[in-house]
Amino acid sequence: MVQPLGNPAALTVNEWLTQAKTLFRTGFVELYNTHTSPVRADDLFLTNDTLDLISDPMAPLSFVGAGGYSVIDKGALYLPSDGQKNVITLNSFEGDVIDSVTSSVLPENVAEGRSPNGSAQVRILPLPTPGLPNPGDGLAVNTPRVLIPQDSDKRAFIPTGPEDVNDLWRSMPDFNDLNWLVGSGTPGGVGYENGSGYEDFISLDVLNQLRGKATSCYIRQVFHMDAQVLAALTDMRFKIRFDDAFVAYINGVEVARSHFTGEPQWDSTSDNNHEASGADFDLDLDLTEFINALMPGQNLLAIHGLNANFTSSDFLIHSTLEGTSTDIIPEQTYDTALAQLASLRVSEIMYYAKQGKAGDYIELANISDMPLNLTGVRFTRGVEYVFETLELAPQQTVVIADNPDVLKQAYPDRLIVGPFKGKLSNRKETITLKLPTPLDAAIQRFEYNEDWYPTTDGAGQSLSVVDLGANPATWNMAENWQALPPSPGIL
Repeated sequence: MVQPLGNPAALTVNEWLTQAKTLFRTGFVELYNTHTSPVRADDLFLTNDTLDLISDPMAPLSFVGAGGYSVIDKGALYLPSDGQKNVITLNSFEGDVIDSVTSSVLPENVAEGRSPNGSAQVRILPLPTPGLPNPGDGLAVNTPRVLIPQDSDKRAFIPTGPEDVNDLWRSMPDFNDLNWLVGSGTPGGVGYENGSGYEDFISLDVLNQLRGKATSCYIRQVFHMDAQVLAALTDMRFKIRFDDAFVAYINGVEVARSHFTGEPQWDSTSDNNHEASGADFDLDLDLTEFINALMPGQNLLAIHGLNANFTSSDFLIHSTLEGTSTDIIPEQTYDTALAQLASLRVSEIMYYAKQGKAGDYIELANISDMPLNLTGVRFTRGVEYVFETLELAPQQTVVIADNPDVLKQAYPDRLIVGPFKGKLSNRKETITLKLPTPLDAAIQRFEYNEDWYPTTDGAGQSLSVVDLGANPATWNMAENWQALPPSPGIL
């Protein structure tokens, strides 16, 4: 009924970036699961050709979904960035070599990866794609989803006789449970602790209702499934801490149980004692075969928790339901992103307008000789803005304004959009312009400074780029900017 997670040998080192600067702030190594079921990645780690550790071991109960990715980056990765070749080896805690690749000497922000995913062929990737398919392997994007968070709202009932409640409690999302106990918020568990151990997991305390009076606790969690998310769901996992036993149902279909056999009744007890883990979930179960038990709209996870006896000193049910949806991104996404990286540049910034914040703007230019699709391109730092459907002609500019109405009055013939969220600092600011989701690379990331040119600091002039064809790293340098009268919308 419950499928075990697959063999870690299904994991490959699928993509790696050793020299990051403007696109990514850190290098990364991406692992890819070639199997059609999730695999465990507990305690796997990376080494280089001298067997030096270059990543921390992955945490207990780590997993990689079916056809999914795990990206090891800043905080857990110590890749050299000296431009030298380097062997990257994926190892198990037992000392087995799972996979190994040799990185080339590459320019900054250029990655290498297997193409297609998981194959023996390695190619240069001018656009790194951590957590996404490498070019040449189709366009399926795997997105982790928390279907029921640990701290989601839940209702509980302690039965004291066969007539207290019928079996519809575990099959109907709209079952009348208004008189049941209510629990919500972090940490999210249902249970009790008469001593010490489980108190940090419990949001709904049932000590007074359960201990000495009953051995069963019924728990209901109603959750919503978006139809599109459900249609794209390719795997599902159930994680649980429990003491002493449980039987779990999704919309009345039994999906998991532990430490109990037979048909559960209102007065059933666990087959034996079981103490829940204080650190990790006790079970991480693959429930992919039960995805068809879900339905668009309201759904129900019902758990029958069972104690060993009336006088047990503790009880706990603490769970989460997670999954992975596989979405299809447009075929032209990668080529469009490469064009955006090569051709889209911040060309002018008015960060301290004389008329105040309403006069601030950022100008973008298409420096290529081809039309450029800006749909989904986004500012994520400094200000926030996501472009809707927009095509920018060759050598054309677009102005993103704090107050587009004010700017359009002064410049009625210019292409002006907005408003952006946030505020351009009058002192210094880091600006990040990124590719459309799900791609994570930055088109530009730079910082301007009020000290560069005093006339841009409230005296009416804007910062204008000197050489739009220069290396994007030069946007951090005063010498690639000049102070000029504002000219939004004109290259």
